[in-house]
Amino acid sequence: MKKLVMDVNLFVSIGLFVISCILGFLGYIDVSLVFLIIASAFEVLFVKKQPLGYSSVTFIFVIFSIIYGLTGPITQQWLGGINEIYGSTFEIQDYILAFSLSEIGLMIGYTIYLSRHNAGEALERRKKIADFSLLSILQIVSPILMILGLIFQGINIMRLGGVDALFMGKASYQAAESALTFTLPAQIVAELSVASLSLYIGMSRFLKSNVKKLPLVLFVMALIPYLAVLMILGQRGKILYMAVVFFLGLTSFVPVKMINRKLLVLVPILYLFLVFIYTNRGIMPLFITDTDTFFSMITDSERYAKNLNPGDTEFSCAFGNFNKLIVSNDYELKYGKSYVDGLALLVPSLLYPGDKPQQITYEFRDKYFASEAKRSAIAGTAFSSILESYWNFGYLGIFFTYIIYGIILLYLDFSFAEKTAIKLLFVIAIAGSMVTFSRSQLGDELSNIFYIFVFMFFFVYIPYHVRTRRTINEKN
Repeated sequence: MKKLVMDVNLFVSIGLFVISCILGFLGYIDVSLVFLIIASAFEVLFVKKQPLGYSSVTFIFVIFSIIYGLTGPITQQWLGGINEIYGSTFEIQDYILAFSLSEIGLMIGYTIYLSRHNAGEALERRKKIADFSLLSILQIVSPILMILGLIFQGINIMRLGGVDALFMGKASYQAAESALTFTLPAQIVAELSVASLSLYIGMSRFLKSNVKKLPLVLFVMALIPYLAVLMILGQRGKILYMAVVFFLGLTSFVPVKMINRKLLVLVPILYLFLVFIYTNRGIMPLFITDTDTFFSMITDSERYAKNLNPGDTEFSCAFGNFNKLIVSNDYELKYGKSYVDGLALLVPSLLYPGDKPQQITYEFRDKYFASEAKRSAIAGTAFSSILESYWNFGYLGIFFTYIIYGIILLYLDFSFAEKTAIKLLFVIAIAGSMVTFSRSQLGDELSNIFYIFVFMFFFVYIPYHVRTRRTINEKN
C-alpha cells in the first residue's frame, strides 16, 4: 500500500508538471511542452502500475485527458496550428498551467484514495464477485439490448424521414435528431449491451464456463446494421466508446498489465478506421447525389493525410476553447452555477417544469462562436472539462475539482466495482463517458451515466434479483 502512494513515477510526474509551468511563464514554450509530455508519460506509468493495469476506467480517463490535453498546444506550437476557427492569438502558457493543475489534481486525488484503501488486493477481491447467476442473465440481456438499440435507432431515423435522412450529412442529421421530442436513447442502450456481452465473455472465461453461441450470433446480427448506421453518419466517437467498453468488460477479471502484440496491432487499426470515418463523414450525401464523385473522393489518399494528426480534429478543442475564453478576457466566474444547471439534463424535457436552463456549452458557443450557432442548433466546438472548472472557480477550481475526480475514479475501480458483479457492469458501461469527459461539460456525462443506470436497473438488476430470490426459495 505504501509503495503505491510513494511511487517514484507520481513524484517525478508532479515535479515535471510544475517545472513545465515555470518554463512556460518564462517564455520557453517549446521546452515547457517537452516537460509536459514527459510528465504525462510518468503519470501514465503510475496509473498503469495499479492492480488493474490498463483495464480500469481510471486508465481510460487519464489516457484521453492527456490526448485531449496535449494535442492542441502541440499542434499549435509544432505542427502548423489548430483549426482557424479558434482565432490567431494563443496564450499557451496559461493553458499549460490549467492542464498541469488538472493532472496534478488527479494524482493528488489518487494519493488521497490510496492512502485510505488497500488497493493492492483489488484484483483478488474482484475475482471473488464472479457470479454464475449473473452469467445467465447477461447472455439473455446483451442481445436483447442490442436489438432494442437497433430498434431505437431505426425509429429515430424513420421519424426524420427514413433512410434518406442518413445521407443528409452528420451535422444536419444530428441537428434534426436533437430537434425531435423524446429522442430514443439508442447509443446508451447499445453501450449497455456491449458492456453486458463483454462482461459475459470475460466472466465466462474466468469461470471456465462455455460461452453460448446463440447470444453472440443474435448480438452480432443486431450490431452489424447498427454499426453501419454509425459509419454512414460518421459518428466515430460512438464506435470508439463501444470499443473501449468491450475491452474493459473482456479484461475485467484478467486485466491487461502489459502491451501485447494484439494491442499493438488492434489500436493502430482502430485509429486508422476512425480516421477513415471522420474524413468521409461530410461526403456521404454524395453517395446518393453524385456517386462518381463520392468514390473519387473516398479513394483520394491526400484527404486522409491531414486527419491523421488528431490536432486537426476535435482533439484540439480543449485547448482551443480554453484559449478562446482566456484571450477574450470577457467572462465572470460562475461559482458552481454550470454544475447545478447541468443537473437539469438528468430530467427528461417532458417532465421538467418550464424551460431548462441554458447549458454552459451553448452559452460558450453563442458568445464566442456565434457563426456555429447559426449553422445549426447543436453545432459548436465541443467544450472542455478543464474550461468548465476554470470558468466556475478559476485555476484553484481546476486543481480541487480534479482532486475529486481522481478520488471518484479510483473508488469506481477499487471499491464500488468490487462489491458485486452488477456494480462492475455499471462501471464498465459508463466507460464511454471517460473517453469524452475531457471535451464535455459535467452535466452531459452525468446525464449519460444516469440513463445507463436506469436501463441497467430494469434490464439487469431486477431480473438478476428475481432469479437470485427464486434460487434461494428453491433451496429452502
